[in-house]
Amino acid sequence: AFARVYAGWGVGGEWYEQGLYRSALHGQRTDATVASFVSESYESGFALSDPDDLLCQLDTWLNADASAHAGGNLATALACVEARVLLMPGTTDRYFTADAARAEAELLGKR
Repeated sequence: AFARVYAGWGVGGEWYEQGLYRSALHGQRTDATVASFVSESYESGFALSDPDDLLCQLDTWLNADASAHAGGNLATALACVEARVLLMPGTTDRYFTADAARAEAELLGKR
């Protein structure tokens, strides 16, 4: 189940719509389907993962809050960042969108 959910997040919808999964499976496979891609890539890959590691990853996603020290205020938390930061979102990134990166960049290190 983890692999099937993750497959929807790992690459953008355009990637599937354009059939790029075909070339991801050992070259240009005309017989490849989305189901075969998910099975041969995500499911086989996650089958090797320790289930407890996956649970820890889910727990981190659910409970990690970079703004906790700032009373839940993300703008305040980001303003406290003094380190140099490299934001590298992709235009089809489902986790870290370009719009979110631009908004965060405006807040980083501002006091």
